[in-house]
Amino acid sequence: MAHRAALQAGGRTIAVLAGGLSRVYPPEHADLALEVEAAGALLSEASMSQEPLPAMFPARNRLISGLCRGVVIVEAAERSGALITASWAGEQGRSLMAVPGAVDQVTSGGTNELIRKGAVLVRGPEDVLEELEGLPGASPPASAAPPPSLDETQRRIWDFLGEAPRHLDEMAQSLGIDAGPLSGTLLLLEMKKIVRRLPGNRYERC
Repeated sequence: MAHRAALQAGGRTIAVLAGGLSRVYPPEHADLALEVEAAGALLSEASMSQEPLPAMFPARNRLISGLCRGVVIVEAAERSGALITASWAGEQGRSLMAVPGAVDQVTSGGTNELIRKGAVLVRGPEDVLEELEGLPGASPPASAAPPPSLDETQRRIWDFLGEAPRHLDEMAQSLGIDAGPLSGTLLLLEMKKIVRRLPGNRYERC
């Protein structure tokens, strides 16, 4: 439903397959896979013709959460594959959200437990947007001129953040700065309201 809603809205969507790209599962989703491919991408770590095996789905889930700014668990029993995705999201520093359900419904046991442990309670799309601090590109335009009194490292970070939000690891690799010192510099820039931290350890200019 999430893929279909994104397509109907004229958006982009990415589907991650447990098996190979020529083995869409379940088979009745073959037409949907073609639509997703045309408007986004199909991804898999498996070889092209690999049949999806049960053990491959939990591994697939880590890619789903890793691609996202946040993960919303809509329905899950206390022992559900969706909770594996939630666990990966937590380890990867993604925002974790869950839709509550009736306490006497089996399919709400997992989501209610996630909320009890600290997941953000979602009542509707507004709660998701609030948690993610809006949609990408929806922030007010950042100033094109660098703030005064930036040292060389701070100026390099400022310049690197010019086009789009960047992940901490991407900045460290591209700028050749160790993650520890980089995090300290970013914190200083946050305190000066020069950059802002986004969900998923990403940063952008203020």
